[in-house]
Amino acid sequence: MHTLSSRGFSLLLVLAAAVLGTPALAHPHGTMQCGLSVHYDDGQPQRVSGRLLMDAAHSGQALAQLRDEASGQLDPARQQRFLFALKMQMARFNWLLAAETDGQAAELVETAAPTLLLTPDGRLGLSVDLAVQPKTPAPPGAPWTFACHDPSWYWVSEFAQPEAPMAITGCARAVAATPLKVSTGPKAGSVQVEVRCAP
Repeated sequence: MHTLSSRGFSLLLVLAAAVLGTPALAHPHGTMQCGLSVHYDDGQPQRVSGRLLMDAAHSGQALAQLRDEASGQLDPARQQRFLFALKMQMARFNWLLAAETDGQAAELVETAAPTLLLTPDGRLGLSVDLAVQPKTPAPPGAPWTFACHDPSWYWVSEFAQPEAPMAITGCARAVAATPLKVSTGPKAGSVQVEVRCAP
């Protein structure tokens, strides 16, 4: 059985810090592809889920540290510690997801522990599930904006499927606007889409 040494864990922490930068690194270093799904109940968004995929270069860098040197296989202990390191970096930014209505950002709260995922083409990413908790109840049919956004501006976000950026469930009459890529201002580098669940 292989274990991860303190030095190895330190390397993973350093890698996680590199994979998700800090505000001091105020320019994009990579691309994060984002897939969103939103579940409505009684006309209000209750849950937003995200599938976040790092670009090929960052995925390769991370996977090299997550593999066991002897077998070449992904090491479960390294994966869990890397996920913990990412949480320390990303959870403070709602796992790079955002939801707002009428200019008010909703609180996003984890409903399940995020998990690592690996695509067949070798992309490493995260799957997250968050409850939407608005500061004040929104009126029925109010527009909501859902976004993938890294406030540190390490990542530039893009929708994995721009033609269908979001899956919407629990709403019989959902209307989604054309996805928007923000290029200026405090949300530069983000992608967002406005959704209305008609009453």
